[in-house]
Amino acid sequence: MLRSSLALFAGGVLFLSASVSAQETAPHALDQVYVAGETANWTIEQGGASLGFCASRYLGQVELAGLTAHVFDGRVELVSETPDGPLRQRFACQLWTDPQGHPLRCDFRIAVTDVFASVETTFTGTKVQALVTQGAHPRAMDLTAQAGAFLLANNFLSHLELALALHAPLPGQTLELPMFSVNALATIPIMVTRATGDAGESEAGGARYTDSLGEILHFDAGHKLVRVEIPGGAIEIVRSEAPIEWFSIEPPAQRLRPPMEREDVSIAYGDVVLAGEITRPIGAKGRLPGVFFISGSGMQDRDGFSSGIEIGTREILDRLTAAGYAVLRVDDRGAGASKGPVEGLTYQALIDDARHCVRVLAAHSWVDPARMILVGHSEGAETAPILAPEFPELAAIVLMAGPGRSVLDLIHEQLLYGRAVEGGSPEESSRP
Repeated sequence: MLRSSLALFAGGVLFLSASVSAQETAPHALDQVYVAGETANWTIEQGGASLGFCASRYLGQVELAGLTAHVFDGRVELVSETPDGPLRQRFACQLWTDPQGHPLRCDFRIAVTDVFASVETTFTGTKVQALVTQGAHPRAMDLTAQAGAFLLANNFLSHLELALALHAPLPGQTLELPMFSVNALATIPIMVTRATGDAGESEAGGARYTDSLGEILHFDAGHKLVRVEIPGGAIEIVRSEAPIEWFSIEPPAQRLRPPMEREDVSIAYGDVVLAGEITRPIGAKGRLPGVFFISGSGMQDRDGFSSGIEIGTREILDRLTAAGYAVLRVDDRGAGASKGPVEGLTYQALIDDARHCVRVLAAHSWVDPARMILVGHSEGAETAPILAPEFPELAAIVLMAGPGRSVLDLIHEQLLYGRAVEGGSPEESSRP
């Protein structure tokens, strides 16, 4: 249950759906399990050290689009030590369900230090409309959930409690629970087994479950989750009366941009559509020197947001615009409003994307094709020299933070650093 949030983004939204029929489980009514206004808190510890908490409130019934909806509000805070100091991750999730606990709407937000991301979802039958925000340009997505699905936002024990409290497996029964991740767009099945006999009862007089993720779940006789053990990670999560800070997560204020002329650009070829814009100073006349910015690794939008982190691209390109350049900036494939296959994406495909962008820049009425510049950052600093021979009209290329040694060595170092950030031991963080 306890996972990093930055894989999403960090932490995704998952859907649970049992492979057995309702007659083969022990269903309970939502209003028999939950009372409006009640709050549940869980403390999270690893090896006796506090990692944070999970909290949930059941707010009661409301009307939502003509339907009766039940509203749950939750918070999670995790604090871990990294080589760069403490890392605080905060999550907020408001969930609207039907009387059977199936999701109707969800607002899931993440704040990791100064990074913000969110997923808003609306459910109509098996159809899911999602709005994913990881930067300045939200991305709308049409998804599909299995019939009778439950929702589980990563690290929210309350959602897992809801699914098992309302549709508990019978003693000795194993349920297959396919989990559909909104950010990964992939179904990941897990198995949940309810033990039988004395082993099937928790110390709280309820049920005891194990799952294929290595978790042991203890429920009390009132169908409430009281304890979770994760032996593989030495993690224990316990229902608690300890008070917690009920925080809010708000989107960061949008920075003001300098005045400039902007024109939307759509670059389409094959099954790829790259969305972006070209900017120039207000009142500029004639053809200007043109600039195309080639981003580094990872999906970034036109303003330089990658997994919610602002890299600083916008400030550079805005200053170039103010200095008299016509600047083309685009959302990478899979980011912002751009579309195209991203599964198994190759570096060659990214070069093709950049190649088509340069062609569009050269043909634009604001641009002098004999005075074009490619600005490549990180991985883009490798792409720019590859494209330069194909465009002899280029006036210059600019390489920013390009690799000065083998990319394989850099990837190896990044992987080791990632292990350290995730809490790996010194041996794990230095292992080849």
